[in-house]
Amino acid sequence: MNGVSRIFQRLATVGPARPDHAQAACRNIWTTRAPEGRPRRDRDMVQVRSYRRGGPVLVLGTCLLLTPLAWPTSVPAHASSASFDAARKRVTGAVGGGAGATSTATMKFTIVARPSRDPIASTIELQSGQVYGVGMPVPVKFSAPIPDGAKADVERRLSVKSDPPQTGAWRWYGDQQVIYRPRNHWRPGTKLTVTAGSGGVPAAGSVETSRSVTATIGQRTEFKISNDTKQMKVFQNDKLVKKFPVSLGKPLTPSSSGNMVIMSREARALWVYGPNEQLDVRHAERLTGDGEYIHGAPWSVADQGQNNVSNGCTNLSPDNAQWVYDNSQIGDPVTVTGTEKRLDPSNGWTVWDMSWDDYVKK
Repeated sequence: MNGVSRIFQRLATVGPARPDHAQAACRNIWTTRAPEGRPRRDRDMVQVRSYRRGGPVLVLGTCLLLTPLAWPTSVPAHASSASFDAARKRVTGAVGGGAGATSTATMKFTIVARPSRDPIASTIELQSGQVYGVGMPVPVKFSAPIPDGAKADVERRLSVKSDPPQTGAWRWYGDQQVIYRPRNHWRPGTKLTVTAGSGGVPAAGSVETSRSVTATIGQRTEFKISNDTKQMKVFQNDKLVKKFPVSLGKPLTPSSSGNMVIMSREARALWVYGPNEQLDVRHAERLTGDGEYIHGAPWSVADQGQNNVSNGCTNLSPDNAQWVYDNSQIGDPVTVTGTEKRLDPSNGWTVWDMSWDDYVKK
């Protein structure tokens, strides 16, 4: 790495603040790598967030020099200082290179007013170090609505890097959630790095985020549930490995037909419906936002494979439910067919319930 590249990775603090200059400590420096074979675009440019208590928020963007690196990283002690020219809206920095050489680089910046309200918090719904199924989307939730005019800016500050590289895109589900999915299911063994660096977006008080998550995609496991046959088929690496009888939602409370993924897994859960109504369930996998699950149901074993008697969930025998729990992971694809109800696009992580062409339409 030469000195010019290093400046963007190692930018440090500047001198004391003056009212006629925008000066602040630089933190959370990051960028994204452009795919091979195409020019860089705005979303590939380096973004630098900087805050001064009681002062403006300084957002550095539109870099004149772009580097194929990914951050955030801490600022080392040997980094040199950078000077900010508010009138010309640019920052110039110098850092020592190899053999005592010094390199400089300049980039433009803009200044936005400090938010008058608390920043909007965001949450990446993946956990570092975890293994997920091949259908795992990348949901990012916000604590308050993002205005339509700010969504593109927020999107540009979100990055999903996959190794090996795979095409993907973001899509908004309402004003408080944006979800990324690949064009096709992730390849088993894929390494994901998700970065949210949304500071400085002037959206209802600004979005406060700087976080990176790394995760891995595990083996391909898919669950296919048919209302016509009242059977669940389990495929691992495209081979049928198990077949279980099921009972789905009865006519008044039908299960949703569509392409879903496992959203969470619970070895044991107590569902409370009212003061005198509760249900203790074992080995449950959530499929929808409103609470359709796959779970053990010893009370319906006689109906499994024959009749639909549930309130919308997929009932399995206790032993079969434990096998599913032991051999599933969050993000595994689940397809239900033949019921009286179609999956609502807003009901959970429904990104696979539409074609790629429809998904990328804005």
